[in-house]
Amino acid sequence: MRGSITALVAAAMLAASGCGATRRVAGEDLSEGLPRWMTHGEEVRVGIAWDFLDSGNTVGALDIVRQARADGFGSPELDLLQGKAMRLDGVVSEAESLLDRAASKMPRDGRASAELCVLFAEEGRIEEAVARCERARRLDDSDARSRTNLAFLLMSMERQDEALEPAQEAVHIDGTVAKYRNNLGLAQAANGRVEMAFRTLQSTMEKSEAAYTVGLSVERFDGFDKARSWYERALNVNPNHMGAKVKLRPPEDGADEAPVEDP
Repeated sequence: MRGSITALVAAAMLAASGCGATRRVAGEDLSEGLPRWMTHGEEVRVGIAWDFLDSGNTVGALDIVRQARADGFGSPELDLLQGKAMRLDGVVSEAESLLDRAASKMPRDGRASAELCVLFAEEGRIEEAVARCERARRLDDSDARSRTNLAFLLMSMERQDEALEPAQEAVHIDGTVAKYRNNLGLAQAANGRVEMAFRTLQSTMEKSEAAYTVGLSVERFDGFDKARSWYERALNVNPNHMGAKVKLRPPEDGADEAPVEDP
C-alpha cells in the first residue's frame, strides 16, 4: 500500500529543478573561489543563490551558502535556501533539519513548510506532508504549489472530499500550470463531477487521454463498472489508445481484472 501511495504522490509533486553539473555561473569560474561580485552582504548573496537554485544550479547556490556561513552570516533565509538545495540534492536528513529550523524562526512564512511537505511526500511520510502543506496553505494565500500538492496527497489517502477545495484554489491562483489543472481534474472526477473533470483535463491533454484519466480516477474511488464508459469513450476517440484497450480486454480464465493504475 505504501509503495502505491508513494508512487501516486510522486506524480503530484512539481518537477524539481535539475541539478546542473557545471560550476560556471554568469561567465565566472567558481573552481578557484567565488568572484568578488558574490562577496557582498548577505541579502545580495542570498538573492544570487536563489537565482542559481531556480535555474537548477544547486552547486553554485551551495557554494554561496558555504561562503556566507564562513563569513559569519546565518539568517533563517539562509537556512531555507540551503535546506531546499540539499533536498534537491537528496541530502534528506540535513535538509529536514535546516528547513525545520527555518520554519521555527519564520513562523509567519510558509515557504519552509511548503518545502517540508515535498520532502516528507518524497519520503513516503504522507501524514506529515499533509500537515506541512496545510500549514503552508494557511500562511500564504499565494502558494498554489502547496495547495495542489495537498489536494493530491489527500486523494492518495482516499480523502477526496477534502481535496477539491485546495485543488480549486491552486488553479484560481495560477491557472497557467498544467499540473494544477490536472490535479483539479482528478479531484473533480474523484468527487463525481466527471464531465467537469473531463473538460478540465482536456485543457492539458488529448481528448482520449482525458477520458482515460477520468476513468482511472473513477475506477480508483468507485470501481471498474462505473469507469468502463470512460475507457470506451477514450477508445471511441482513439481506437489505438493502449491503456483503454488493456482496461477493456476480457481477463483470461482464472486471471483478475486489470489492476487499477494510479492516474
